[in-house]
Amino acid sequence: MLIGGPAALASIPDGAVDLVVSEAVLEHVRREDIAPLLQQLRRVTAPDGVGLHFIDFQDHLGGGLQHLRFSDAFWASPLVGRAGVYVNRLGLSAMVGRFRRAGFSVAVPEAVVWEKRPRGPAKPHPEAMRPAADDLVARAAIEVRLSGAER
Repeated sequence: MLIGGPAALASIPDGAVDLVVSEAVLEHVRREDIAPLLQQLRRVTAPDGVGLHFIDFQDHLGGGLQHLRFSDAFWASPLVGRAGVYVNRLGLSAMVGRFRRAGFSVAVPEAVVWEKRPRGPAKPHPEAMRPAADDLVARAAIEVRLSGAER
């Protein structure tokens, strides 16, 4: 197990990792740290390596979508940081897009989807807006591999 964000990956040689697994982690990575983290994961992933990321998109404290009520400033506040409950509020489509921009091919082999939008604000905070379809995804597994040219 390795913790510490992108800087912790710096000591790992290029292409040395066959399998990267995260569970209920990526939703807690600060938005500004996701791109550097994914770039480092791409760098250390072996040409035939696989990444499996299990992401919980629902509110961890109250269920549903309550975490969409608040501004980015609230989530970036020292109080939230000390409490250890930060969530970036990105939906499935945003996570998939970020992996693709980092040079991965992406599959979503499993998703838990609500039949209707769960509890949460009728109108999320403007900084928490995302595609309506993302609000139906409670959890998903994302499988990533290096894109064809990277292999």
